[in-house]
Amino acid sequence: MADTQSAVVKYRARDGQDITLSFDTIRRYLVQGKSEYVTPQEFMYFMGVAKSQGMNPFKRDCWLIKYAGASAAAIISAIGFLRSRAKAMSDCKGWQAGIIVKRGKEIIYSSGLMFDDDILLGGWARGKPEGWDEERMIEVNLKGYIKRTSEGKITQFWKEENQPTQIAKVAESQLLRVLWPDEFQNIYTDAEISPDDAIKGLPEISLTPNGQPQESQEPAQHLIDKFDVKASEQEYVNLGKLSEYLALCTRSKDGLTVDDVKASAMRQGFQKFWGFYESWLKNEKKAEPEAEKQSEPSSFVQQFINLKKGDAVKTGLVPAIMKKKPEILAAPSEDQEIIRKKFYTVYGPEVSYPLDPPGEKEPEDKPDPSPKADEETEEQKMLRLVDGAELTDHLDDKSMFVNCPEKQEGIKITAKSCQTCALRAKCPTFKKYDAWKLG
Repeated sequence: MADTQSAVVKYRARDGQDITLSFDTIRRYLVQGKSEYVTPQEFMYFMGVAKSQGMNPFKRDCWLIKYAGASAAAIISAIGFLRSRAKAMSDCKGWQAGIIVKRGKEIIYSSGLMFDDDILLGGWARGKPEGWDEERMIEVNLKGYIKRTSEGKITQFWKEENQPTQIAKVAESQLLRVLWPDEFQNIYTDAEISPDDAIKGLPEISLTPNGQPQESQEPAQHLIDKFDVKASEQEYVNLGKLSEYLALCTRSKDGLTVDDVKASAMRQGFQKFWGFYESWLKNEKKAEPEAEKQSEPSSFVQQFINLKKGDAVKTGLVPAIMKKKPEILAAPSEDQEIIRKKFYTVYGPEVSYPLDPPGEKEPEDKPDPSPKADEETEEQKMLRLVDGAELTDHLDDKSMFVNCPEKQEGIKITAKSCQTCALRAKCPTFKKYDAWKLG
């Protein structure tokens, strides 16, 4: 198992970027949902697919999604990547995709346009690779893909204005898998396996076109700070779970950030948001298999887990560690190790952990282990300095010696310098040179 988990895959993506994937990299950056549920086999499969397809996961060509231990992880790909790969197929002659609507008593196959009175029924896609006798057509029913919250409301991902685009994307990706199964098998788009499949009870987060919530124009940073204060005042706050829930909320709308969610929660009412969160948390605990439950860090450690260099609570990880220094040093060793690992995750291994005792700096000039010069005779000094000195392979007067007693240690001089040296009569190195030169 250890050998498998240390596996590293290196390859060049189709966009020319050199990619390096490891279990740790995928777990930290490329899993949507709960990375702790992804098995080694699923990590290896993802790495293999990404390499064989020349995908760049860091450009969102693909990512993993998994929310429960009982379900299989799915590889999600951007529709743009699927299209570019399909166009590159040697037998590709193009394809079409769109939506199916009911207009009065007629069923219309549209490329995407809908009138106000139209009723959206589903999506369609069709194509005919070179050499095929007949065109292949795919039709998908909208009702089979719309997701709802625990309150029965349609999720943000599938809200009415998004439905035509998403259902057409479902039909298109299904068609591409049918036409080129070797290229696209087991690769899905987010519309087919959306995060809403596993996220229940998300609050509504409504933004105007310029990014400002509709309810108020109150400065966002002020609301973010208020949210952090309110959250810290709640009983038994699990910061890890709250952070996970905030991240899930951001996936309900493209471009949404955690700060947007916090600001929107304050505008619509903090207690309403907190009710959604507690409902989600309760469902999470029910759904989590007993065998897969992992012991969570202690409540003391939890306060450090979500901090970073510039956290919204305006403490940051280092100030928080220094503020709690006595408590950390008195905490169990496993808690101390979790906080230490968190620090290195944020700042990197090149930065010293602030609670480590300062290491003894080596003196810039290490003392010579041999006796000091003033404790030696001149001859002893000379013998020590030239001990081990070797002649180079040069056979002329430019031959080089090391550690001459008349010079600094380690500085090389030529044999010509030795000829004029006042100490040459007693110099073992010069004697070596003379003996060597005379044969």
